Amino acid sequence: NPDFILSLDFFNRQLRGPAELLHHADLWPSTIIVLALDAVGSSNGPDLGLCEYIQSLAGKRRIVYGGGIRTHTDNDDLNTLESIGINDVLLARAIYAGEV
Repeated sequence: NPDFILSLDFFNRQLRGPAELLHHADLWPSTIIVLALDAVGSSNGPDLGLCEYIQSLAGKRRIVYGGGIRTHTDNDDLNTLESIGINDVLLARAIYAGEV
């Protein structure tokens, strides 16, 4: 459904909301935000395991990931995320810090 986006917010890989959401991916809209709250602003790198898990549930849905993405090091987080099917990211700290 293009009228809404579902944000799945996690802290320490635990969904901050009803666990039933993860058991009913067939009801998810076409776009999902996956937010690793414990990684936001950390620049410690994305939670690839979490991304791969949600990707396995999401099928062909568009996933937007946020949390820990590094833009100021030699780590190529954006290409790594793209290689596992995550094509969109949320960047906040990097923009505020003038890194992008």
